[in-house]
Amino acid sequence: MATVDQVGTLADLRNIIPDPNLVRFIKGRTAAGDAGAGIFEWDPNYPAVPDDGATIIKPNSSSSSWSSSSPGRWIRQVDVPANGAPNSGPTLPYRPRPTTKRSRQPCPGWRLPL
Repeated sequence: MATVDQVGTLADLRNIIPDPNLVRFIKGRTAAGDAGAGIFEWDPNYPAVPDDGATIIKPNSSSSSWSSSSPGRWIRQVDVPANGAPNSGPTLPYRPRPTTKRSRQPCPGWRLPL
């Protein structure tokens, strides 16, 4: 089970060396309490796609086990209702769709896990 650690903003999250054993809770997108708070989990196998500033975050930091051109991204963890309507029942974990580097279109064969 992963440990949750608090971080101030997305900028702070970008400067943390990735650790798959920690889940990060950010207090805000650019400032604590600005409605951009959320939980991010490190996915070491996520494709090396650009940082979108919201759901897919690319670290600036590097270590002996990871560099900024390597696969792996911080992924915002969001629960969405199973039928897509807010507040309407059980939720499914949401993970942003990986995209191909050239087209930025969803990778073929990707499906939301059920």
